[in-house]
Amino acid sequence: MMLRINFLCAIVFCLVSCQRLSVEQAPTAETSPSATPFVVPTNTAEETKENSPKNILLDYSFSWDGKILATYTNTGIYFYDLPTMKKSVFLEFEDSNYSELHTGAIAFSPDDKQVAISGKFKDSPIALWDIETRKVLTHIYSLPNGHFVTEIEFSPNGQTMAVRNTYPVSMRCEGLEDKVVLYDLSEDRNLFEIDKCVIYPPIQFRFTQEDKIFLYLGSMSPAYSVYLIDNSTGEIILKEDLEWINEHVYDISPDGRKYLVEDFSKEKRVTNITDHQSNKILKTIEGRIVSFYGENGLIVSSYAANPQWGFWEDDKLKCIYDGVQNSPNIKMSANGEKFIAMKRYGEHQIWEVPTCSMIGQLKFDE
Repeated sequence: MMLRINFLCAIVFCLVSCQRLSVEQAPTAETSPSATPFVVPTNTAEETKENSPKNILLDYSFSWDGKILATYTNTGIYFYDLPTMKKSVFLEFEDSNYSELHTGAIAFSPDDKQVAISGKFKDSPIALWDIETRKVLTHIYSLPNGHFVTEIEFSPNGQTMAVRNTYPVSMRCEGLEDKVVLYDLSEDRNLFEIDKCVIYPPIQFRFTQEDKIFLYLGSMSPAYSVYLIDNSTGEIILKEDLEWINEHVYDISPDGRKYLVEDFSKEKRVTNITDHQSNKILKTIEGRIVSFYGENGLIVSSYAANPQWGFWEDDKLKCIYDGVQNSPNIKMSANGEKFIAMKRYGEHQIWEVPTCSMIGQLKFDE
C-alpha cells in the first residue's frame, strides 16, 4: 500500500485525458528484465463501437495479496486477474455520467473479502461490498456534506480507513479544498480529520505497519508539516512544522522507523534515509525513492529530464522499468510485488516489482 507523492490537481487533469479501455498482454515467453515486453491489444468488437459510452478512469486499487487489480471507471467496476489480465465485471453503473472532479475511489480490505466503493458525485456515501456475494454490507454516511470522495485506503488492521474528500470551491480557499478523514469502521465515527487548501501539493498519507498514519501537508511557501497519528485513537503523536530549503521530508518507511528526506544541497539530488527518532542518516540514494520492497529493495526514480525508474536491491541496480517516467499516480500492491503507473496520458502499465517485467497495459478514453 503505497503513499503516493502526487498532486491532486495534476491527477485530475491527467485523468481527464484518459483513453478507451482496452487490455494489452505481455507474451508468456521470457524477456530481458530491463526490456519492455511485446504487447498485443485485445479490444472486443463491442468496445470499438462508435456509439459505445466512453470509459473514463476514476481510480484503481490492488488487492492486498496483489492478485487482482480493480479499476473504477464511469461505466462500472472491473476486476483484472493478475498476471493473466483476464477481465471480469464486478459492478456496472446505470449511467456513464461522472463529476467534473473525476470523483470516485475504490479500496480492498486487508483480508481481500470486501471492497469499499465511493459514489461518482458529491454527497454520495461509501458502500462496503462483500466480494464473494456481491452484496452491499453497509453504507458510510458520516462524511462531511458537500464533499467529493477521491481516495480510500484501509489501515493494515482493517479497523479504520482514510478517506480523502475534496470541495470544488470553498470560501476559505477560493479553490479546491482537500480533507483527509480517519474513519473508525466498528464505531461509525471519525477519529481524526484535517483539511487544507489544495495549492501545492495536496495532503499525502501512509499507513505504517505499526498502527500509525503519516500525514504530509505542503504549501506554496517553503513551510510544510508532517504528522504521525495513532491509527486506533486518532490522537496526534507527533507534529513537526518544517521548512523546505535544502532538505525536504516527504515520506516514511512502511515500518514507520525511517524518514525519506530529499537533499538538494549537493550537486546531485539524493534521498537520505534517516532514523525517525535520531535523524541520523542511515543511507543515501541518488534519486528519489518511490517505494520500499522487502528488507533491502527500493524502487528509485532518477532526477534526469526523462527520469529512469529502476529496482535497487542491496545498493545495486537490478533492473529497469522501461518507459515509466514521471508517473503522477503510481499505486503499489500492499505486498509490494506489483505496481501500476501512468506511462503517458491514457496509458497505464502494470509491473512485477522485483523482475521489472510488465504484466500488461490499460488504455482509457479522453
